[in-house]
Amino acid sequence: MKAHFLLSSLALAVLAAPTLPAADVTTETVSGLEIERATAAPTVAGADLRLSFRLYNNTPETQWLVGLTSPLAAGGALVFRSHHGDETVADGMALLPDETLDFTTSHLVARLTGLREAVCPGDDVPFELVFRRGSAMGEADVH
Repeated sequence: MKAHFLLSSLALAVLAAPTLPAADVTTETVSGLEIERATAAPTVAGADLRLSFRLYNNTPETQWLVGLTSPLAAGGALVFRSHHGDETVADGMALLPDETLDFTTSHLVARLTGLREAVCPGDDVPFELVFRRGSAMGEADVH
């Protein structure tokens, strides 16, 4: 029980870490980031899409994921779910060198919000992961 509390506290401390102002975010592509097995599924309400993927950092530097966007959505959210089911929208997530963020788990959620058009199984949804110093493009298959 104590280990779960400490892990949750550590995760929230990392998620609550201050982020740089928006002016420091660039649109350059970050080389060395790999998005693997990206899929998308509509949420129960149908106005949002949950993206599932693994993000690998093959760079020698820590990368700070600060958001996501898509031309098909009004916005995006990075969410941490506790083992109790509580959700916290994250201002950013650190991705250390040679580390993976696994958005296929139940604890990390990438959500596109306010879909501008309907998507159907078999469609491809373009998305962009936004980092403090660049971005990475991906495409998710709708299931």
